[in-house]
Amino acid sequence: NCLRGVFTRNFGGQYGINKVVAMVMKTAVASQFPDFLLNYSQLPVSAGSLCGADKLAMKRIDVQVLQVSWDSDLNGSAGDKVHLVFLNSQTKTVLECYDCASRFEGKAEIQVPSTWVQTDIHAWLYFSSSETAKLSDSQYISIQ
Repeated sequence: NCLRGVFTRNFGGQYGINKVVAMVMKTAVASQFPDFLLNYSQLPVSAGSLCGADKLAMKRIDVQVLQVSWDSDLNGSAGDKVHLVFLNSQTKTVLECYDCASRFEGKAEIQVPSTWVQTDIHAWLYFSSSETAKLSDSQYISIQ
C-alpha cells in the first residue's frame, strides 16, 4: 500500500493500519467484488480532535506546482502545523509534505514530479498541534 507510511504514523502502527482498513471498507470502498472502486474523498489519512480547515482549495499555478489554500482566520491555533498528502492514483505513488506550513499562513505551494503533470492527483490536508501530538481529521482536496 502506497499510503502505509502515512497510516503507520498517523494511526499508530500495525493496529492503527488494521483500524484504517476497517474504516475504509465501511466508507470508501464502493461497488462489489471483483470490481471494487475506491472513493478517495472518503479515505482518511489522519483522525483526531483538532479543528479542521474551512474553504479548502487546490489549484495548479504552474505545470509542476500546486497551491493548496485554506481560511487562516478560523479554528484552531495559528501555530498548528499543516501536513499535505498527495496521491497519484495512476502510478500509485505518494508525495508527503510534512510540516509544510502553519495554519496561520493560509497556503502552501508544492512542487510535484514531472510524471504527475497529466495524471489524477488526490490530496488531503490535516493539522497537528505544535504543543501536543494531537491531529485533526484529514480533509480531501480536489484540484480546481
